[in-house]
Amino acid sequence: MTGLSQFVQSYIQLHPEAAAIVIESKNRDASLAYLMELSNTDLAALIPHLSSHLLSLLLEQLTAGSAAQVLENVADPICALALQHLLPEKRLALVAEMDPVRMKHINRLLSFARGTAASIMDSTVPSVFSSETVSRCIEKLKSVKHKTIYYLYLVDSDYKLCGVMNLKELLHRSEFRHQPLAAYMSREVTAVFADMTIENLQTHTGWFRYHALPVIDRRGRYLGVIQYETIKSYEIRNQRARRSSELLETGNALGELYALGVLAMLGAASSVGTKQPESPDES
Repeated sequence: MTGLSQFVQSYIQLHPEAAAIVIESKNRDASLAYLMELSNTDLAALIPHLSSHLLSLLLEQLTAGSAAQVLENVADPICALALQHLLPEKRLALVAEMDPVRMKHINRLLSFARGTAASIMDSTVPSVFSSETVSRCIEKLKSVKHKTIYYLYLVDSDYKLCGVMNLKELLHRSEFRHQPLAAYMSREVTAVFADMTIENLQTHTGWFRYHALPVIDRRGRYLGVIQYETIKSYEIRNQRARRSSELLETGNALGELYALGVLAMLGAASSVGTKQPESPDES
């Protein structure tokens, strides 16, 4: 790997959002050609920041196996968004290459209506029964192969969200090994409903205090978690889509004005060339 290649790779890993903006500033073919040359690791870093349109075009170009490898290290909510925009044939081929257990979580996201909180939540963040003991909970968390968890979302026997507990708080209670989590959990939980629109979710006041919010259905049952990073990624995608749409509308409008101007000029030129001289006044 050359020094320049190493620099580009480091830049993508450290500043994926900025890198995505630079890549998307090119025309479609140039952007796709560049993305196709990147490693799966770099693509996984860029994907959350690419527009849905460009992402779907990229996945369409890759073989099903390569696309599945690229999405292997991408969060489930982003995978769900990517699959939504693929052609049915490509989606089926890609899904066949992905881990069946993981696809259960992704299919759950796809089952919710687009534009809702549940459609972009992370359903792999586990809940814990509030009746679980402190020691048992700590042992379970050690065996969970998952991203860093900052909060424990506690449910009752009906899987209804009944409390939340900071992970640091749990570790501080490790001396009370046989006490139930319910004895230390906070019953004041800021949650969002699964059918809340993403537009309303973006302005939710809970983001001022938490980096993640639990998602519940209308019966209060825990479904998953929405990370603030996911919301920001969604906003970036929409902003770019709107900018692309505005540029297209502006281009079309300028094209129409140009066409009208050319027609007017041609009409005027035609009129000048065919106009008959006035006959002299005979009076």
